[in-house]
Amino acid sequence: MQINFTGIKNIGYENSSINYVDKKFSPDAKAILGVGDSTIKTECHWLNIQLTDDYNGKHLSGYKKAMQDSGLSTKDYRNPINGNFLNFLVSEEVYDDLGVVVAEDEFYINDQKVYLTDETLPIFSYISKLVREISKKPEKDFIVNRDYLTSEDASKGIVIGNDLQKHYAGDYDNEIKRIHNPRKIKVGAEIMDKIVMNEVGSYFNVNI
Repeated sequence: MQINFTGIKNIGYENSSINYVDKKFSPDAKAILGVGDSTIKTECHWLNIQLTDDYNGKHLSGYKKAMQDSGLSTKDYRNPINGNFLNFLVSEEVYDDLGVVVAEDEFYINDQKVYLTDETLPIFSYISKLVREISKKPEKDFIVNRDYLTSEDASKGIVIGNDLQKHYAGDYDNEIKRIHNPRKIKVGAEIMDKIVMNEVGSYFNVNI
């Protein structure tokens, strides 16, 4: 019997982007979508990871410790799809602030918003380290279980609150493979790491 030591596995990445200027959204249409009239673009990045403790690392224990050190309850932030999943969402809104283009980021762990403060620095540090590890992970070391790709964990776990099997319908098989493509994941993780690090850098500059 072969045993695969993975550390982390079943990693998926998805992103979406809406440019309200190019699409010429009216103020009323923006209001319906929940964005302000000055909003230029919104972009979302989702990274879903199954955390494990094994020979390659104590990723699940490390996550729980970072949450505890940040004063956050793993019960309150429990993933609604799978208790061993970490779903990290970066939501970015770019808007015009009196002629100055400003980007504002929001962060979600398992569909619950988390704010960057002195107290929550440990979980932001952990996530930054995790996504950087994923961005540098050799493609051959990405492990995706075959039964996982055909499960509800995959269809409902990437974008929490949305069933991708219903969303993509007949294209689902191709799309779920795209979402779990190591090359795409590595690029997405690198983007997310830069956003998190920029947010941390800005936080320290403001709070010096």
